[in-house]
Amino acid sequence: MITVLYSFVDSNSEDQYRSLFSILPGTMKIRAFNFRDLNSRLTFLAGKLLLMEGWRQLNLSHSLTDIMYNKYQKPYVYGSANFNISHSYNCVVCAISKECVVGVDVEYKLKINFRDFTHLWTINEMKLLNDSNDVSNQFYRIWTRKESIIKADGRGLSIPLNEIDVVDNEVYLNEKKWYLKELHINNTFAAHLASDDHANSDFTLARINF
Repeated sequence: MITVLYSFVDSNSEDQYRSLFSILPGTMKIRAFNFRDLNSRLTFLAGKLLLMEGWRQLNLSHSLTDIMYNKYQKPYVYGSANFNISHSYNCVVCAISKECVVGVDVEYKLKINFRDFTHLWTINEMKLLNDSNDVSNQFYRIWTRKESIIKADGRGLSIPLNEIDVVDNEVYLNEKKWYLKELHINNTFAAHLASDDHANSDFTLARINF
């Protein structure tokens, strides 16, 4: 089972920033200061608070100071539940599981010209886009599927996106199978969840308000 939590921040709220900021340990406060704009600081803070809530729901007594990073900067806590955080615009999503490896991606749906990204798609994905009656939604569907897999894998954008074909819900990457599921947040965001264990890929999705 996978727990997926999401939240929205008020991109212009200094009060919300001060409230969230006060909860974090010192090392996380320093990282938050590295972001120049208020929205980036808020989404960073909200992601960590969602993770804390996920740990609480799974009865895990971790602190944010337990977080470590692999050489590709994927965060983890040694020997504990796997987790992944994504944010776009004012939306933040956190996925966490004791049973499987997870990756999550959320994207705010801006207007795009998908042909500017043809070098990232496989032949099958290009056909989907060319045949689609809703190119924008199809673009973000493909994009979040790819991103969720590379985030779950842990190597991030060091993996060429055009080497991952995400037309199907079961995707192989370097002989490892990943299972994809769509997260329905609202019509302005696209989001997908990737996991490496089909038996434990069911998920709960809940909004948390700070």
